[in-house]
This record gives sequence, C-alpha cells and structure tokens, in this order.
Amino acid sequence: MMKGTVVATWIKTCRKLYGDSIINEAMNQAGFGSEKIFSPLENVNDDQVNNLITHISKKTNTDGKDLWGKIGRDNVISFFNDFPAFFQHDNLYSFLRSLFDIHVVMTQRFPGAKPPIVSIEPIAAKEAIFTYESKRGMFDYLYGLLNGSAEFFKENITIDEIERTDSYAKLKINFEKNIHYVKVFRFNKLLSLGSVSYTH
Repeated sequence: MMKGTVVATWIKTCRKLYGDSIINEAMNQAGFGSEKIFSPLENVNDDQVNNLITHISKKTNTDGKDLWGKIGRDNVISFFNDFPAFFQHDNLYSFLRSLFDIHVVMTQRFPGAKPPIVSIEPIAAKEAIFTYESKRGMFDYLYGLLNGSAEFFKENITIDEIERTDSYAKLKINFEKNIHYVKVFRFNKLLSLGSVSYTH
C-alpha cells in the first residue's frame, strides 16, 4: 500500500502535465473516481496506482519510464513547497545525505509509510555511491527525483548505474563540484560538540 500523500502529489503533477480531462478519465479507469481526494494517511492500493499511470501513459503516448521520470522531476518542487525545511542545504550532496533522516521523519509523521532505504557515500572528490532499496523498485521515478534535485540545487550531475536487482540499485553519481559535508563528533561528555568540515 502507498500513502495518500504521495499519490496525491503524483496526480497533481500529472494534471499539470496533461490536464484534467485525461487524468479524470484515468482516475475513473483505475477505480478511484475523478473526484477522489486522497487523505495523507490513507492507504492506496499499488495496483490501482499502476493502472492509473499505465492509462495516462497510453492516452498521452508517453513511455511509462519517461512518465515516471517526469513525475519524479516535478515532485521535487512539490515536496519543496510542502516540506521546505527538508531542502535547507548548501548543496545537492548534503541534501542527498539527509534523505535517510528525512524518510525516518516521514515514517513518524505518516504511520505505516514505507519509504525506500537510501544512502550515499563519497568515493572521490566529485564522486559518490548512492544506493536505493525498495520492494517497489521504482527506478525511473528515482532517476527523475535525482535529476529534479540536481536542477533544484542548480548543479550538473551524471549518473552511472553499477548494479540493479528487482528491489535494489547502486549508482555512481558524478558531481560538478567537490562534494563536502559537515560532520559533528561527540568525543565524551566533558567536551563540547566539535564541528569538522570534510571535503572528499
């Protein structure tokens, strides 16, 4: 089951891309009804969502992969409008590092939500390994989100896929500038927090 808050965001994007007529038809076809308003905490059947996107893809003559990519790209702006605090980072790399913590917050805010498990680790001055794990395997949506995030932070990136299974992807992201983040260490109870800036 998917949470209504995410599905509502997808539908909002599709309406912006293709208009109400096609989306209303797709909503009816998927069994939602054109007037359906999703509650944030509502559980939505995965198959119905897939049927919805498939219908939109056929009606707009858009490849399903491209459609999910467009949805992911646009959703970055939607998520920023809904949760601006999550985007308070100096650069794309820092934002991507925060995704795990963001997903923890989302599971607390929306009980029953099961966001993907993501992580990123630097391997060179401008390169990092990004991993994604989810039973849904929404890789095209993931690529859309990554590219949309790069556009949001006004950075150029390239993505090389190293490994993929039905539920896991390992990507190498090449950043335009040197990547860095600030890590805080607590040495012991007697010492104050120390902030150390690392450039990889």
